Amino acid sequence: MPTSRHHHSPRALRRLGATLARDQRGSVALEHAVLFPGLLVVVLAALQAALFFHAGTVAQAAAQEGARVAAGENATGAMGQQAAAQFAARGQGTLLAPTASVNRTPTQATATVTGTVITIIPLPVDMTVTKNASLPAERVTG
Repeated sequence: MPTSRHHHSPRALRRLGATLARDQRGSVALEHAVLFPGLLVVVLAALQAALFFHAGTVAQAAAQEGARVAAGENATGAMGQQAAAQFAARGQGTLLAPTASVNRTPTQATATVTGTVITIIPLPVDMTVTKNASLPAERVTG
């Protein structure tokens, strides 16, 4: 009767199982090496999104400040522009190169603040924010 070449004894199978178990020792390190870059990208993208929204909030607050100052009874657009620019400059570095413009008419003051968002990862998109604010101008009536 011919014997099979692939017939293994229980002892040989246990040895094979133990050998295979030892061969998986580096698999955890390899899994971490594969997953870590993806996790790092997700964390950095979340931080970049937070910086974008914070810069938008700073620009909006600066525009509101510029409009508030310019809307004063004896104020000018230049006074509002200066106030908006100073406020945006205090934005803790999230709004780079901010510019402010204010238009004051006899009935309304409108301020616009624009700046570039600081980036922590290079992105192929425009990271510029522009925010506007308008208030009625204070004036003596009657």
